[in-house]
Amino acid sequence: MQSTTTYTYIAISMKDSRGFPAELKMKDSAAWQNGEIEKQIYNLQEDLQQSDYSWDHDDDLQRESGKHKILLENIDKEWRLDSESKVNEQKHGLQWRIYRHLLIILTTS
Repeated sequence: MQSTTTYTYIAISMKDSRGFPAELKMKDSAAWQNGEIEKQIYNLQEDLQQSDYSWDHDDDLQRESGKHKILLENIDKEWRLDSESKVNEQKHGLQWRIYRHLLIILTTS
């Protein structure tokens, strides 16, 4: 059997609970949201480049490493996708990859 994927576009009136602009289709509002996330990542990267924290002690490194590990675990739990739900996978896939990439950057820098 050949499976086909169908996409449903839902019009959003005025602003929804997440503040999406009025009258956008779901696909467009996901693109808008991803653009906002990219702006936040860019601003965070700028802040990180401008910060001049000196890692004087191993204790500081261990504390920061622990914080990043906890962040990774929390985001893993929060963004775990239902494997049966292709809509959620399509909706959150790019956001998940962006957050994961950002956290990897933070933990390796």
